[in-house]
Amino acid sequence: MRILFVHPGVPAQFRHLAQALVQQGHEVRALCQQSPEGTVPEFDVPGVQVLAYGLPRGATPGAQGWVADLEMRAIRGEAALQAALALRDEHGFAPDVVLAQVGMGDSLFVKAVWPGARLGLWGDHYHDAASARHADHDPGLSALTALDDTARARAQALLQAQLRMRNAPLDLHLREADGLLVPTDWQAARFPAPWRERLWVAHDGIDCEALAPNDQVRATLPGDVALAHGDEIVSFVARSLEPRRGLQVLLRALPRLLARRPAARVLIVGAQGPVPADGPGWKQRLIDELRPQMPEADWQRVHFLGPLPHAHVVAVLQLSAVHVHWAYPLALSRSLLEAMGIGCAVVASDTEPVREVLVHGETGRLLDFFDAEGLADEVARLLQEPAERQRLGAQARRFVQERFDLRAVCLPRQLQWLQALADGTGVQDAAQALRAELAQAELARDQAQQAAQLAQAQLEQAGRARESAEAGRLAADALLQEAVQALAGVRQLLESEAGAMEAAPPLD
Repeated sequence: MRILFVHPGVPAQFRHLAQALVQQGHEVRALCQQSPEGTVPEFDVPGVQVLAYGLPRGATPGAQGWVADLEMRAIRGEAALQAALALRDEHGFAPDVVLAQVGMGDSLFVKAVWPGARLGLWGDHYHDAASARHADHDPGLSALTALDDTARARAQALLQAQLRMRNAPLDLHLREADGLLVPTDWQAARFPAPWRERLWVAHDGIDCEALAPNDQVRATLPGDVALAHGDEIVSFVARSLEPRRGLQVLLRALPRLLARRPAARVLIVGAQGPVPADGPGWKQRLIDELRPQMPEADWQRVHFLGPLPHAHVVAVLQLSAVHVHWAYPLALSRSLLEAMGIGCAVVASDTEPVREVLVHGETGRLLDFFDAEGLADEVARLLQEPAERQRLGAQARRFVQERFDLRAVCLPRQLQWLQALADGTGVQDAAQALRAELAQAELARDQAQQAAQLAQAQLEQAGRARESAEAGRLAADALLQEAVQALAGVRQLLESEAGAMEAAPPLD
């Protein structure tokens, strides 16, 4: 089979899938975008031939904001179209399957070049108002809270228009595609109803062998701050530091948390997020808000590490005693699954799709998104309960191994989807069969958990009965001892009276 990956920055999420396809003997090629310097992204999978295209220009200066993004997707699609024509006409390549990411633009016109190819898209998030509405109630950050009903309704109508334009590239892609792969059920439910019938839910996977606990990990921060596994380290990892990723809730929890835990340090990983139009970036804006609430010595225990290479992010998670994950309802964060796979004790926001992977009290702790005080208290509680951290972390790792392991679970599902896509029939049936299989596995898991809980309850009941019987035995022993002592006293009294009778003079 001949497979073509199309993505501006290959291999992106397709690295392991491409490697598996090469190992199976398929012919695999990739189409990607050159860097601004004209270099080709490194596709570090031996056996994959890469062809790169350059962009002829950027978006039109002064273009309306909603249209500029769509125009950029079209420019990328046109450049990829020219590269695809060269691949067809000059290299004689005709793919059976083209795999791309929905909405990027580069695969918009591949069907014009290869109308018989099957186009499979990887979908991340179809934009709706769910995450935007979540911001309406964010204390101190949402402009909507200061508006009257009429102005709020107008602002929300404007938001709906913006979301429709953001979805325009996705809609264009979906009309051309033959199949769609989505990481979670919640993300799948965001896509338009007609697409849900052709949609397959499968995550791209976590390498649970490489991402594992490591109690030997060490790190040194600027200022010669030495860290080791076992220290009171609280981690927070996000692609960008902004309200959608919960930065404000974490920072608002810090005064209470650091006052309660004088040895704790907080490691915050992430790039600077989008800058608000009315002031400094979110990080500085929140620091300015909270600086008066914390002594400088506590601020010295808060470390903003910026964006880090993946290996360093893994080290942060391996050092972590408690990992905090906070987000509006958005695409599932890979860092959350990696933290769970490493065995972190996780405290997370009770939002979708986090609820799909984190069960409160079993694989972590879930709290209301806006509960900064509750976050501080829960993290402080876990920092002083190592046995509970160990239990939550072990169960989180087991869950990820069972549901999201790259080689044992996710890669086989992706290959199933790809084969069904290539066959041209049965994608819907195969997806439904996989869903049934997953539902059956989840039912078996739930039944096993219920059996384990029942066994635990029976053990606890037996333990209480044993303790009650032991207490009864001890009470009986105590009563027996009292009775023996009483009998001894009676015997002593009788013997004393008998002695007194013998010593008494005989009666006349």
